Amino acid sequence: MPMGRKLLPMEKPITMKDQFAWLVRLIRCTHGDPAVRNTETFSRMMSTSSGEALKPATINKLEGGTLDFSIERCIAFEEALDLNLGDLVDPYIWLCRQAEEAPRTNWSKIREVEASEIELLVRVAQEEQLSPIDWLRITSIYRNRRELFQKPRTRDSFFHGLMRDYGRSYERDQRLMREALINVGEDILPYLISYIQVEPMRYFNTTEAVRYFNEDIDDKHLISLAERLDDSYSATCILESIGICLRRQGRRVDTLPEVGDVLREYVSDLLENTAELFMPREAALSLVRTGQVVLTQKQSRKIKQCRDELGQLAVQPSQFNPGQLLNQISTRLSRLLQEKRLSPETPIYIPGLDLILRNGIFGRDRVGRLCMGGLLGAWQHAAELTDALGKTLTDIPTEDFGVQRSMVRLVTKIGSSNANANLRRLNPCQTRDENTRLSIAWAMGSGHDPEDLTYLESLWKVAQSRPGKRAIVVAAYRRSFGNLLSEIARDRDMVIHREAITSIRGINTRS
Repeated sequence: MPMGRKLLPMEKPITMKDQFAWLVRLIRCTHGDPAVRNTETFSRMMSTSSGEALKPATINKLEGGTLDFSIERCIAFEEALDLNLGDLVDPYIWLCRQAEEAPRTNWSKIREVEASEIELLVRVAQEEQLSPIDWLRITSIYRNRRELFQKPRTRDSFFHGLMRDYGRSYERDQRLMREALINVGEDILPYLISYIQVEPMRYFNTTEAVRYFNEDIDDKHLISLAERLDDSYSATCILESIGICLRRQGRRVDTLPEVGDVLREYVSDLLENTAELFMPREAALSLVRTGQVVLTQKQSRKIKQCRDELGQLAVQPSQFNPGQLLNQISTRLSRLLQEKRLSPETPIYIPGLDLILRNGIFGRDRVGRLCMGGLLGAWQHAAELTDALGKTLTDIPTEDFGVQRSMVRLVTKIGSSNANANLRRLNPCQTRDENTRLSIAWAMGSGHDPEDLTYLESLWKVAQSRPGKRAIVVAAYRRSFGNLLSEIARDRDMVIHREAITSIRGINTRS
């Protein structure tokens, strides 16, 4: 390929495999260094930086979606593109799991334990924190050589270390830690349930891993999970995981012994209760849509009475066409890219981006929408995209709060350093939907801007629901906002009081 020839990502990244290939090509084609944009010179750069010798034709096949990536190839691309470790590994694994495929990796073949892995196991025993990538390596050893962990004390130390480090992680790192849980498989389930009982807000999404376990999950474990639906945050991932596990076995939710009928009633009640946390309601709606839960006629009639609200839950705008919103975002992004354009060869219109954004905002599946944010987070122009999304947020009519909420979550998953500044464009007192405010509060758990504290304090003053208040507690804990937690601890709701006190103690211990 001649030096400077323009690269472009594919126009229609439909499959998960295509979407990841689209991302890698996007990063290269919008890169400021012409040597990166040129496939031949980039091939040499990869060989130098990572030792991964890929011919230009192979790179083109990978970025065209006709050849498979692997975790090792993702790491090699990260090194050559000067990305952070995990920037590509995270969306690659997430997309693979969404496609119900295991990510390709040489770690799956590990049989012999090397000195570096022994060192990691020693660090776990000493209660040192490991990186998510390190956990992926040593949990692969567990999967392949379980006999090395036969002693109860060894297994117990290993599993507690894994759960402890999961609780310390957030967003991207937490998703990588989820893959480590998947490597361990069903053996980790008793620990998941135990940790969720003690600290539900830190561990509720660990049960996402269950749906990806290779083996069929025994009914007794699914029943045990179903008995933890009293916490609205935990209920989201539990409902989704039970539904997916049973679907793989060709069964519906109501076939689960002892709790099947109770689950059907629970799903119906969730959809009818518009004041409930939106995430388990999204999961419940998905179960009904996919036929995993079949409602009675009486239940269906009740749910139809809140049809407009369910439309927002499904991210179906009532005041505009999705194409109008996507055009607004695209126009704003093109202007921002034009301002920062480093070379005439870098495109300001990105083929395929509209489709990715459509899936990320209006997609039918909750996790699929979030996954698009994780995908876009690796792009070096994620900040410009976040600005375009943030400026468009305030244009959405209040009647379409479901769309606004979906965009808040997309911005959060993209995870750019300017995410919170853009989310703060929404005035807490003027934002109609409590669940949108909750989503913003959750996002404030990451970042470094001191203005986030003032915004969280404003969110606390208008918080109406227990789930909304709990999200503020989590964010305040992650950011070490002790004074805010002290104020929250005076709340009359004993659940909020207890979680705020626990968070204050956690901050003191961390200090």
